Amino acid sequence: MSGPTLARGFLAGVCLAAPRPVLSLAGASDARDPVVLAAARVLGLRYVVHALLDSATGRHPAADAAVELLHAGSMVPIAVGSARHRRTAIISATCAAAVAGLDLMGRDR
Repeated sequence: MSGPTLARGFLAGVCLAAPRPVLSLAGASDARDPVVLAAARVLGLRYVVHALLDSATGRHPAADAAVELLHAGSMVPIAVGSARHRRTAIISATCAAAVAGLDLMGRDR
């Protein structure tokens, strides 16, 4: 299993099983917000689907990275526009950008 697929699996587990403690540990002010927790779980499901597709069909590094960069980019307006959700949006964007980097690092291998 590739690094990006493992990273997606790890992030899926965190988002599905423990979003509140992880966000609380990171100091996110919205860690108890039910909408934020639901969004984290939906994101976790997306990571599960993406990891399963990677495993079943093979990796597509450029497309995989594009998905992650779209996710990261979608967090920027939230980080800029909402002080309450800023930390969570930055954490989410950073994780997505890191996975995109993993996708692109392994592109030629």
